[in-house]
Amino acid sequence: MKRGHFWAAVVAFLLLGLAAGTHPAPVAAQTVEVVAEGVGAVVGGDVARARDEALRDAYRVAIEQGAGVSIASRTDMSDFRVFYDRVVSQAGGYVQSYQILGDYWQTPDGLVHVKIRARVARGDIRSDLQALAILIDMMGNPTIMVLVDEKNLSSPLATSIAETKIVEKLSAVRYHLVDQRQIEAIKASDTAKRAMQGDISAAITLGERFAADIVIVGDVNSKFLTSTRSGNFTFQSCMAFGTLRAVLTQTGQIIWAETPQATKAQLSADVAGLEAIKAVADDVASRLIWELPKRAGGGASGGTRTIQLIVNGCSYTQMNQIMQALKDMRGVTAVYRRTFENNIAVIDVQTTGNVDDLAARLDSLASPRVEVVMVTRDKIEVRVMR
Repeated sequence: MKRGHFWAAVVAFLLLGLAAGTHPAPVAAQTVEVVAEGVGAVVGGDVARARDEALRDAYRVAIEQGAGVSIASRTDMSDFRVFYDRVVSQAGGYVQSYQILGDYWQTPDGLVHVKIRARVARGDIRSDLQALAILIDMMGNPTIMVLVDEKNLSSPLATSIAETKIVEKLSAVRYHLVDQRQIEAIKASDTAKRAMQGDISAAITLGERFAADIVIVGDVNSKFLTSTRSGNFTFQSCMAFGTLRAVLTQTGQIIWAETPQATKAQLSADVAGLEAIKAVADDVASRLIWELPKRAGGGASGGTRTIQLIVNGCSYTQMNQIMQALKDMRGVTAVYRRTFENNIAVIDVQTTGNVDDLAARLDSLASPRVEVVMVTRDKIEVRVMR
């Protein structure tokens, strides 16, 4: 066999493997400097919380100014996924860096103000890890749990590839993760197996057990495709495939799901399968670090988030009073009653603020008076006081 023919065959098979994970190169970002002012309300004398709210508000305003989006049109952008697609994904804008100008100040109406000088980039946010780190911090840096079942040619992997790669990528941009040693200790449990097979209730159980806000679960496998002979060499082609989901622990909502695939060819089928799994893992992990703020970022990134409110011991009239009070609160864009039974109301609240902002306002309601008894990242539970 001629040497040139051999390397031509190798290149052909390598290109076949690379094709599944090819993506366009990110467009270089152009930047513009803006000065944005944000405000936060002092509720119950908590000035520190109001300062955090003001900073998040200034961050949103900076994005809107830098991207050329009118503040008045915020209601048109109330859904964060729409905002992300129209503003960030389409070369709109994102905060690359910012500096607080002077001190926070408070006005007689109980509002705390802050001004920031922000560098807003116009381009593809996927090229800017510093901007991603700021975005993660603004969204409250959720705790993430990763659990993936992996098999190469039907044989379980002794050492995880996909799970490890996802954890490495998330850790590199400062996401907070559940310790993988803890996860390994329970991976053989029935609950973990059911979660990896797609049982959402099992994923929620694990998320609650490990205090994780988001649980990433699924499986990645490889299978043999075909053998192709080229001269004195026979190449083994294998495909890796899987299903991965990101689940919000508090609500059970699947905020992200993919069925990735990649094909690789090597002289050994075992090696080809492992390389295909690596290709799937790298591709998914590289995109997931950007998808999580888009899917779960909420108000910190320019749009809204949904917080579930559970009201115990309320009458139907009191439920309606609370819903009206919610609608009048700054930052709340929508209020939906889900259920009312046995004096317990379940209400979904869409807001540009965070859970602490909403809990503080509920705690200061004049009528009916309520006591906040539990706060998690996406849920508040209160009890009507007698």
